[in-house]
Amino acid sequence: MVTVSPTVLSTAAGQILDASAALAVAWQSQRAALATLSTAAAGRAAGDLPSGTGLVTDHETCAEAASAAAEALTGALEYVSDAVYTCAFTYTTTDEDTAERFRVR
Repeated sequence: MVTVSPTVLSTAAGQILDASAALAVAWQSQRAALATLSTAAAGRAAGDLPSGTGLVTDHETCAEAASAAAEALTGALEYVSDAVYTCAFTYTTTDEDTAERFRVR
């Protein structure tokens, strides 16, 4: 027999949601640094070599991809957290309904 604790599920869901929020905050705080690097590289930081333009373009492409990945991961974590909360609620409701049904009157 498998036993599921709604309290443990709710705790896990909260931890997942906290991880999602921490990821979002961390990404937002570092995103500005990447934008600053892009701005600096667009000037003369990449040098006058023909490959300098490619470096700037590649940096911007990587920064955009990292942003999309961080946002996707944050969204996935929020979705999973919601699903685990729903599962915990469903177990609790089912337990309460079953207890009421079998209560001796």
